[in-house]
Amino acid sequence: MIFHKSPTLIFFVILSLTICRSQIIKGGYWPSWAQTSFPPANINTAYFTHVYYAFLSLNQDTFELQIDATTASALNSFNTILHQKNPPVKTLFSVGGGSAGSQTFSNMASSPDLRIRFIASLIKVIDEFGFDGVDIDWEYPQTQTDMDNFGLLLDVLRTAVNEEAESTGNTRLLLSAATYYKPKMTFDEVCTYPVESINNNLDWINAMCYDYHGSWDVGATGTLAALYDPNGDVSTSDGLHSWIDAGIQPEKLIMGLALYGRTWKLKNPAVHGIGAPAVGLGPGNDGAMLYSEVQTFNAQNKATVVFDKPTVSYYSFSGTSWIGYDDVASVKQKIQYAKSIPIGGYFFWTIVGDQNWNISQQEKTIWWNSSKLKSQIIKGGYWPSWAQTSFPPANINTSYFTHVYYAFLSPDPNTFELQIDATTASALNSFNTILHQKNPPVKTLFSVGGGSAGSQIFSNIASRLESRARFITSVIEFIEEHDFDGVDMDWEFPVTQTDMDNFGLLLDRRVESINNNLDWINAMCYDYHGSWDVSATGTLAALYDPNGDVSTSDGLQSWIDAGIQPEKLIMGLPLYGRTWKLKNPAVHGIGAPAVGLGPGNDGAMLYSEVQTFNAKNKATVVFDKPTVSYYSFSGTSWIGYDDVASVKQKIQYAKSIDIGGYFFWTIVGDLNWKISQEASGTWTN
Repeated sequence: MIFHKSPTLIFFVILSLTICRSQIIKGGYWPSWAQTSFPPANINTAYFTHVYYAFLSLNQDTFELQIDATTASALNSFNTILHQKNPPVKTLFSVGGGSAGSQTFSNMASSPDLRIRFIASLIKVIDEFGFDGVDIDWEYPQTQTDMDNFGLLLDVLRTAVNEEAESTGNTRLLLSAATYYKPKMTFDEVCTYPVESINNNLDWINAMCYDYHGSWDVGATGTLAALYDPNGDVSTSDGLHSWIDAGIQPEKLIMGLALYGRTWKLKNPAVHGIGAPAVGLGPGNDGAMLYSEVQTFNAQNKATVVFDKPTVSYYSFSGTSWIGYDDVASVKQKIQYAKSIPIGGYFFWTIVGDQNWNISQQEKTIWWNSSKLKSQIIKGGYWPSWAQTSFPPANINTSYFTHVYYAFLSPDPNTFELQIDATTASALNSFNTILHQKNPPVKTLFSVGGGSAGSQIFSNIASRLESRARFITSVIEFIEEHDFDGVDMDWEFPVTQTDMDNFGLLLDRRVESINNNLDWINAMCYDYHGSWDVSATGTLAALYDPNGDVSTSDGLQSWIDAGIQPEKLIMGLPLYGRTWKLKNPAVHGIGAPAVGLGPGNDGAMLYSEVQTFNAKNKATVVFDKPTVSYYSFSGTSWIGYDDVASVKQKIQYAKSIDIGGYFFWTIVGDLNWKISQEASGTWTN
């Protein structure tokens, strides 16, 4: 059985459709203490949809908002300036904040009368100063009773806001709340946010996805706002998913981003990674620096800057000073991740920390790309002709695909025309008839070449105008005779630059015959490690490579960086695994020493066969978070493969960078359509 599948080029005309999306929240908190150093007039509203005035305080005796003459003047100025900006933004004021503490909120929320008094005060301020809404920043409810009372507060607040809109005819006020990065917190007891009340009453929550480590733990350096935590669950990805698992409506979940860094003083300057021993706080104010200050520090001190791929975070060090922070690349990847879930947007704490809008500008561009009109998403699958008996076309569940490829046909090495005998002709006709009549029907393409065809025959075809023309004529006649919707060119691989140039000439000639454009390419995002390297285990199709650039994310980004239109880029997914024989069964991670191939056909097994092997041999199954891949081991047998969780995360990633879809090699490897169903559902949802 052949598992190897190359990048391919597809010729096919695809229809376009439009997707309507609600407004994405692009928020930013403006701290009132920045009135002199960074007044509201300095805010570039091109990069935001909502700006928060932070903070107003709750009087601990009357439980009403405290506003003196200076604050009143600042509030008027804030709203007048931001509403008149081009473009204007929505404004909200935030009540509370970290320095306000929890007890005053706890006292207020515990009493029905005090809740009403507090809410009346909120609405009065909104009406008096022209705000568009209010943000409740209770840091944090300490007990489950606090959490339950928070839910009651939101119930009354929503009722009051609705009544205000009905009585005045004004637009309904916006309601948000700043929350912990997860719905569950542990203080003296475990307590959980009132998710049902949040869904019913708030327009969104701002999950504070930062401050995972800081001045409260000076014994070791740590990430400020890691997207992933390879060794635990203190991360933005874990936080966002825990909110969704708790039942929040994803469009009401807004991801927090930090425009500052946390600092430590290293115990030993020579030991400077994440988790390095520390003896206190580093530079800045109480171990914190604005993003702009971090950039200045790095430049002035010639600091070493490190992008940590496993956590998707930055740190820098110079001497004993160590800073953990976010920069353009890490924030970009976070935004892509948030888009892929998808959630309702992002916010910054605080916008005064940016440097020349370097970060804010990136994020507007990244998220904006997702709201463009999109062509039909490709959900492809290759069907190998050698599966005619074991898995005939009638077995294909077309609910999970838009396009199915017949693999493979071969050109004659002498005539350069397609070789079709009577048996193949019958199989092709059956393939098309069955798949075109399926419910739902799919588009069909045939793939020419494949791994076993080799490179030389295509090199010969592409090298001369006459042979290119003969091959193309044969392809077109074949499409018309057997009623295919398109053709897939699978040259594995052009070996020289001359081959590449001639491949371009072949495509030009083909394109002139059809439409002057390639509709998409299928990038083979797998076989990163396999039977050609038996000395160590390796990932088959890692989404990320913590130690290099052999990964799906690096591959797709390199295509985009090379100038391909993202909607023409299709991501390959394997429905098989690669196997090794471990040198020592006790050493069984990715990269473990091996002494040969493992079970299967030439060190390869279909996904369905991997599942059977794991069950029969009671194999240990590991989901490797840093690479987003699976492996299993039993005795000396080791298998690297993809399963539901890794495929789901890959699909989310592909969606986040706005590529055109995905394909499987091969669909016969699935087990009860488990993976195909997950992929299709994840992209659709």
